[in-house]
Amino acid sequence: MASRDREAALLRSWKPRLIEVLGADPDLILQHMDSRCLLTLPEYRSLKSTRDPSEKTWDLLDRMIDKGGPATSSFLEILQLPDVLESFPKLEELGREAKRRTTKKRKVEAVDTSEDPSVQDKRNGRSSADRVQQQNSVSSSDPCSKHKGCQLVTEQQLMRLSGMVGREWKQVGRQLLGILTHKLEHFEEENPRSRTERVFAMLLYWRTREGEGATASKLHQRLTAEGSPIHPQPLTFLLEPS
Repeated sequence: MASRDREAALLRSWKPRLIEVLGADPDLILQHMDSRCLLTLPEYRSLKSTRDPSEKTWDLLDRMIDKGGPATSSFLEILQLPDVLESFPKLEELGREAKRRTTKKRKVEAVDTSEDPSVQDKRNGRSSADRVQQQNSVSSSDPCSKHKGCQLVTEQQLMRLSGMVGREWKQVGRQLLGILTHKLEHFEEENPRSRTERVFAMLLYWRTREGEGATASKLHQRLTAEGSPIHPQPLTFLLEPS
């Protein structure tokens, strides 16, 4: 399970570069995905009908990240197929990067699991008291120990935020929150008369998906990222005590 989580996280971290690389001709990737039954028929038809290559690439990546597990693993295998590498040479660099990350992580995990803190203290020439002092120092510098925004975002905060997101709410959902297009369309269908309710449903979905990571500060960071259509000043309430 941990391996599958890492693969989904890896794919998410690659997303901006993959959009740039695959955006020229995502249909080749789409055909490989269909041949491996990674998509349902409605999903395939929806992606196939998308005319903008960048949007098509964005959507298919989101779907693979959202599915996770074997689907994500199979998608990463597609990116290393000979005909795909021939069409998109830059994918070879990403493949090498993935191998380097895996090797480095295994080395770190080997050290962490083979040595308890006292052994590491002796190897590093420090006392246990020094280690405790260092841990306390890190803890005191942790922004979550000082900011109330590190608490889980509340429904009251989401409702307040819903009124601040305008006509660009789909852009916010897709670009900043990583929500799939078909999910956004569902929120729109469920709330045809109220944009505020659509946005609230979208934010509530994000909170549910993120689980314990759905903090007010994280939401603030996402919504104030570069390219956001929302002015950052009104969003500071997310960093205030709830």
